[in-house]
Amino acid sequence: MDSSSDYSDYEDLISASEDDYSSSESESDDYTLNAARNWCPIDIQASAPAPPNFQFTSTPGISPSTKVLLGNTDDPMMFFSIFFDEKIMGFIVEETNRYAKIFSTSPI
Repeated sequence: MDSSSDYSDYEDLISASEDDYSSSESESDDYTLNAARNWCPIDIQASAPAPPNFQFTSTPGISPSTKVLLGNTDDPMMFFSIFFDEKIMGFIVEETNRYAKIFSTSPI
């Protein structure tokens, strides 16, 4: 990896997501707990029927057009590499190591 600046986009997304979550966490917890305490009777006789079962008509597996992009291979790692490239794997490794370093230096 070149530097940690490669991951600045990911870090911005993570911190923005954490800020959004922490600011609304206490408000939503109170509302959720109050809503869960409101009991109401359920009429079992008037329940809706189960949804219909649909037949699966497609062929399972990787589509032929995707297989061509992968070089006509059935290797699962090639398919995995579409979603987890070297940059993402490096970011996961770096953050895991950073967490381990913080955790190992903090008192129990």
